[in-house]
Amino acid sequence: RSTSWSLGQFLAERLRDRDWTADHIILPRLTLTGEGIESLLGLVRGTDLVVLCTPLYIDALPGPVVQVFEVIRDLSPESRGWNGTPFIAIVNQGFPESFQSRLALRIAELMAGSCGFTWAGGLALGMGGVINGTPLADVGWVARKARSALEITAKALSSGQPVPTE
Repeated sequence: RSTSWSLGQFLAERLRDRDWTADHIILPRLTLTGEGIESLLGLVRGTDLVVLCTPLYIDALPGPVVQVFEVIRDLSPESRGWNGTPFIAIVNQGFPESFQSRLALRIAELMAGSCGFTWAGGLALGMGGVINGTPLADVGWVARKARSALEITAKALSSGQPVPTE
C-alpha cells in the first residue's frame, strides 16, 4: 500500500460510482518482457481511460514508469492496439509545494503522447506522506482537498472531459 495506491483507489471508486469499471497493475512488479507487457497491453487495449498514479522521484517519474513508457513507445501502433485513449497522471510527493511535480507531469504528458495516448491532464499532490497508504476516505481533514480534487476529476472524466483546472 502506498499514497499512489490510495489516490488511485479513491479515483477508481468515484469512477465506479459512475458505472465505470476499473482495474490496476503495479508497475514495479511488472516484468518488462513477454507476459508482463502483454498483461499491461491487455489492460490498456479497449479501455476508455488510463490513469498513472506515481510518486515523484527527486523531480521526475520513477525509473519503472519511464521504462514502461519506453517499451510501449517502441511498439508499433498496431501492436499497441489503441490510438488516442485519454491518459492522466497523478503525481504525489513529500514536498509541501505541489508545483514540485510540474516536471514529472510534463514528462508524463510527453511520454503519453509518444505512446499513442491523448493527454487529458494531471494532478499534483504535495505532502503525500501524510496519507502513507491509508485509504483516502479514512485520512481525515488533511486529505479533504485531495478528495475534492479527485471527485471533481472523476466527474469530468466520466463525462469525457479532461482534468479540469479547478
